[in-house]
Formats: sequence, C-alpha cells, structure tokens
Amino acid sequence: MRYARFDPVSGIAGNMILGALVGAGLSPDDLRADLETLMLPGWDLSVTEVLRGGLSATLVEVECDHSGQPERHLSDIETVISKARGLDPEVRRRSVEVFRLLASVEGRIHDVPPESILFHEIGAVDTIIDVVGSFAGLARLGVERVLSTPVAVGRGTVECEQGILPIPSPATVEILRGAPVVEPPQSVPGMELTTPTGAAILVSLVDDWYATVPPGIMLGSGMGAGSREGPGLLNVLRLLIAEPLPEHLAVESGAESDTIIEITAILDDVDMRTWPEISESLMHSGALDCYVLSGTGRKGRPCLEMTVLAAPDRATEVQKAVFSETTTTGIRAQMSPRLKLPRTFVEVETSYGPVSVKLAILGGSVVNAEPETEDCSRLAAENGLPARRVLREAQAQAAALLGVSADQLSAWVSSHGRREEGPD
Repeated sequence: MRYARFDPVSGIAGNMILGALVGAGLSPDDLRADLETLMLPGWDLSVTEVLRGGLSATLVEVECDHSGQPERHLSDIETVISKARGLDPEVRRRSVEVFRLLASVEGRIHDVPPESILFHEIGAVDTIIDVVGSFAGLARLGVERVLSTPVAVGRGTVECEQGILPIPSPATVEILRGAPVVEPPQSVPGMELTTPTGAAILVSLVDDWYATVPPGIMLGSGMGAGSREGPGLLNVLRLLIAEPLPEHLAVESGAESDTIIEITAILDDVDMRTWPEISESLMHSGALDCYVLSGTGRKGRPCLEMTVLAAPDRATEVQKAVFSETTTTGIRAQMSPRLKLPRTFVEVETSYGPVSVKLAILGGSVVNAEPETEDCSRLAAENGLPARRVLREAQAQAAALLGVSADQLSAWVSSHGRREEGPD
C-alpha cells in the first residue's frame, strides 16, 4: 500500500499541496487533464520552480479572471464536481466532502444553514481546482494512505470584512478540531500559515497523525511552495511518498515482516529483586517481550536499561504499565521494523509427562526446536527431580524435529501430539 506523509511545518494551503504533488512526480499535464474535466471556463495553471530559504520548491498557481466567475452555493459546487465524469468517482466524492465540511463550519460560525452559505473566495475557481487537484493528484501517484505530522497554524491577527480576527481563523480552528497543531518559532512573524481550504483538504486526507515514516522504500518527495515569503519563514510543504518493504524480501529470507513499538527507559532506583513481578505485569498488559541490561548512569550510579516491545495496538496499555509498575518518569518510544521466523508449538512426550516445544521454521523446515522451561520445571517438581534431567530428555525429543519439513511436521503431529500457533 503506497503511502504519503505531509510535513506542514510552515502551514498548509491548497496550492502548496498541488506544488508538493508536482514536486513528488505528478505530471503537470496529467493534473491539467484531470482538472479540465470540471468544464470550468477561464483558468490556467502556472507551474514554476522557486527558491524558498535557499531550497528549490514548486509553486503552483491558478490564474483566472475572478470577475467573470459567479458566487456559488454548496449545491452549485457539488453540481460542477459531479458532472466531471472523467474523474475517478472516489476523487469526486472526497472533493465534495471537503466543500461540505467547509459549508458546515461556515454555517456554524455564522449561525446559518450550510446550504445558504455563499462561497466567495472558497467558491472561486482556484479553490475548486486546489481541492479536486489534490485528490486527483494523489490518485495519479497511486497513494492509498496519507499520514501527517502536526500542523503549524500561525499566530497574530488578520484584518477582514468583519474586523480584526485572531490567527488561526475561526474556520481553521473548527476544521482542525481533533488534529495536532503547533505554533511556529518566535522568529517567524505573526501571519496566517494554514488556510481553511488547506486545513479541510488535509483533515479529509489524513489516515494517521503524529506519524513516523513506516519501514519502506522511498519513492520520491516534493516541496510545495506557498505564495508568500517572510523573514524566518521557510514557506514550503514537504511531501514524502514511499512503499512498504516488498513481501519478497521477507519471503526470500524465510521471515515475516511487521512493525512494533520499542519502549526504553533508564531505571536507577529500582530494586532488582522486583524485576520478575514487573516483567510479569508488563507481559500481562500486552507486551511481546521485555528485558533489562545493566549499566552505569549519571553520577556513576548503577542502572538498568529496560526495553519493552509491544504491538502498535497495545502500545498505550503497555506504556501505562511501564509507568505504573516501574519507577521511571520518562520513556522513549519508537516504531521498529521486525523480521520474525514463523513459529509453532508441538508437544513431545517424555518419561515424566508432555512438554511443549517451540519450533522455528525457515525455508519450509524446522531450524530450531526448544522445550518450554516452565513445563520442564513443573514436571521436575512433580517428580522430585532436578529440572535439568527433564530438560535434557525434552531436548533430545525436540532435536528429532530439526530439519523436518512442514509436510513431515503435520504428519508427525497427527501421530504424536498436538500443534498450536505460538504468540508473536
């Protein structure tokens, strides 16, 4: 699934999205061809390379005569987009959703029905082109999932027909409700960095915020330039496009690939005798694994570096357990790619009772067979024996499975014992 990530560290506007898409490989001719299906008269697309803070970026501007364009209600814009049969139905649907979002927000702000909102600047040809072009461009690039880092919204005030308004504008605030936002550094002058149109397109696109780039192959990137420049402001929108690691990389090695959350923390005031209970609680919360390494911390104190692994959908619960079960007040968490061998469990019979054995499969055959220590310890206690005696016999039984193919393993299980999938 090809994915894209926006980095709106200087804010976002509709034409910045188009510029980033063109910079990432979207053909301007293909973009024009898609937009011409809207059958809107009197516009042209200008694509130029400009410098922003010494960096090359793509500036896309819509040139049109606004005086000849009618003001439009939501229904008028829906009609324009719905008649563009040359566009992918999903592009048309999502473009209409953006204008419905804008109409709904403007309606709440002005206390009028969304249907009665007259789109002045938002209903102009250039904004229709920004919205439709964004969805059409991503479709052209084959993007199926969109990520984004937090949005810079700007600060200060702006003068409009209604008077002086704070930045971000009321419409932008409403549209970005639930999205992560940041203010630019103090060195950036007060100005509007994110427009309502840019915000509406972004929130309609994004599948995941706060996103790191998943493991994959980088296909390209683009820098979309904003129309304005200012001291201390690098007014560009970066777009990264990538594909996940192809499955054949994992298949060729015999391993499966996925992504996990790796949580680390330094513990310099924990009683090591409590680690068994801590690790049990962490595993109970959903951790895939946890371990500690000894070291020397600040002021020469002995410390432990704790690492806890978790699946992304269990990360929140595991992080809560780390804070509640250990003495740490801060953790580091990052996405980590992982390769793992397919695993399964079988039972082998020893003279003391059944023992579960974990098998690792590589290239279609068993490459590792290890008895579960807990089973061996339990049987040893029940028989009044040293655990090593049970473990040695179980290891001898397990060794007979090394090199066994998957088909042979199935036949062995049907005649010798049970088989079950192991945990991740």
